[in-house]
Amino acid sequence: MPSCCALGDALYEPRVIHKSDNFFVMPSRGPRGIIGYLLITSKEHNEGMGSLPASFYPELDDVVDRTKARIKEKLNMPSLVFEHGPRICGVRGGGCLDHAHFHVVPDGQLAKPLASTLLDYMSQVGSTINLEKTKGYDLLRACYEEGRSSYMYVDTEETLSQLELFVKVNFNTPSQFMRRIISKQGNPKLWDWRTHPDEETMQKTLDIFGKF
Repeated sequence: MPSCCALGDALYEPRVIHKSDNFFVMPSRGPRGIIGYLLITSKEHNEGMGSLPASFYPELDDVVDRTKARIKEKLNMPSLVFEHGPRICGVRGGGCLDHAHFHVVPDGQLAKPLASTLLDYMSQVGSTINLEKTKGYDLLRACYEEGRSSYMYVDTEETLSQLELFVKVNFNTPSQFMRRIISKQGNPKLWDWRTHPDEETMQKTLDIFGKF
């Protein structure tokens, strides 16, 4: 059954391992050999998590918590959650498909390398960054509704306590910007899910995680 885009189509695939009223969870394509690399995706076509109705956020929090708990149960690892924001006012937060989805990566490290990479990148393009701590998704929604810039969102447990970061993106960034940063910790050639889909690791994730 066709849907809005490649991510919307995935709702009807057998690799979906969890569903709620408005979201579904599935192994990510191009997991770079990381078992348990998952996506949380909206069922309906929303351009980014910031474009969701605010009434969806408690449900999204529940799905994120359930997904993190499943990773902890199966792999005994903390989780990194991030989103490349959609195209807004001609720029995008590093993503490539404008359908709302969170990346959930076991034991991923992103906060420090993201800040360092952004500073280096900004010096090259001659721009500045607006990086700030946040709690929840209100800044994502405000940025989307303002319609002047895109964003990046990071929720990480790599510090002493949970840390959520919001970056306003009013400059053009390379496709899959944060995936590229994470790939540097392993094989930097595997960042692109289109050219390196890694079906074998996806299947291992399905076998280990099952439905929840």
